[in-house]
Amino acid sequence: MKGRPRTFDKDLVLEDIKDVFWRKGYVGTSINDLVEVTGLTKPSLYAAYGNKASMYRASLERYIDMQSQAAFSQLKRNDIDATEAVRLFLKASLEPVKNAAHPEGCLVLSSSAEACGGHLPAEEAAKVGEINSIANKTFVGFFERALMAAGRPTRGAQDLATYLMTLHTGIMQMTTRGLDPAELDGVIDMSVRCIARSLTSGDGD
Repeated sequence: MKGRPRTFDKDLVLEDIKDVFWRKGYVGTSINDLVEVTGLTKPSLYAAYGNKASMYRASLERYIDMQSQAAFSQLKRNDIDATEAVRLFLKASLEPVKNAAHPEGCLVLSSSAEACGGHLPAEEAAKVGEINSIANKTFVGFFERALMAAGRPTRGAQDLATYLMTLHTGIMQMTTRGLDPAELDGVIDMSVRCIARSLTSGDGD
């Protein structure tokens, strides 16, 4: 059986595929789910994107490109101080879930849980591990620069990075419990104040 000619926009269709994996996870998503949401035949789907694992990996990469990078770019700005960069990073992280068209939570977080449970193929689990490693290195580098700018030793950068990753994970998970992202503004403000004190007070030196 031949699939229909590839006359569709691959990027737009991948958005639909991504959202299915985001909503249902790798294990919970079937090929029939992807056929239904894309309107493609199975041969057309496989010809364009490969197997289910390949589609999942492509979805992760698109999620990073389209959603996560907008947040992480806040940590690379030179026109704002470190605490404001953290605030904007956390707020930007919540932007996708404010859009009712997107699922709640975070695809990387749900993927990490599936990888931890042994539910992802090896290559896709390795991809999730790579994404998390890059995030950690980004956080550590950010705090090293912030501590240096404050005239502080950089040895606390990893602890601050872990704190920010824990905070980010927590606020994203809270959206899956039905909490409106706007209700997290107070949590973000309180956490940013804690980070500001850590960057300037000398605690832990």
